[in-house]
Amino acid sequence: MRDHIKKTNELSDRMGKNQKKFLTFRRKLLALNATMEAAKAGKAGAKFAIAAHDMEVLASEQISDLQEP
Repeated sequence: MRDHIKKTNELSDRMGKNQKKFLTFRRKLLALNATMEAAKAGKAGAKFAIAAHDMEVLASEQISDLQEP
């Protein structure tokens, strides 16, 4: 019974990590999309490009945090 509970907890932890990875990569894709939209907007999208860059930096930091054991 204890082995079953231990395995269930391990699976739950792995699922949580996978969900965090998925959300982080999704943020990175959103940042890429925002960067492309800012580029299309030209000079008017300059401030939007800064926000997109900041979002990409945060997503990259989260990715590196998730990859550490």
